[in-house]
Amino acid sequence: MTLIAQTQRTQIVRFSANDAACLLELTSDADVMKYFPKVLNQDETSAMLHTILEHYATHGYCFWKVTRQPNAAFIGIAGILHQEIDGDVEAEIAYRVAKQHWNHGYATEVAAACLEYARTTLKKTRLISIIHPQNGSSIRVAQKLGAKKEKSITFDGTEHHVYVY
Repeated sequence: MTLIAQTQRTQIVRFSANDAACLLELTSDADVMKYFPKVLNQDETSAMLHTILEHYATHGYCFWKVTRQPNAAFIGIAGILHQEIDGDVEAEIAYRVAKQHWNHGYATEVAAACLEYARTTLKKTRLISIIHPQNGSSIRVAQKLGAKKEKSITFDGTEHHVYVY
């Protein structure tokens, strides 16, 4: 287990090849995936995990597993994603929290930890979040952390807003 960051209530660690089951908890939940193109099945989730592990090797970062301290219960994913927007390479702060952990401040807590990691460890000066315009919860998280809407783009076939930290 490679520790990326620790908050008051969580640990953020690298995924391992054995983590497909916990990732499937998120990707198979229609409520969690409401603002994403579709709910993922087991094979698609395994492919997503494979991509995450490849991105660790290629970029040094991607989604990480978020667990609650002290019992290491899985609560979601958060990380820094390598995105290309309008021909520019961007670092995106991204997060998803399991439904049973919504409205407890975990998304803000782990997104703040990812933002700090990106700035201090990765030396990123520009960070974004790509958010569906109807995803009010994610917009509030980004705004709490100081992000401002920069523009609208087509992402995954639908309109999304780019928030800059």
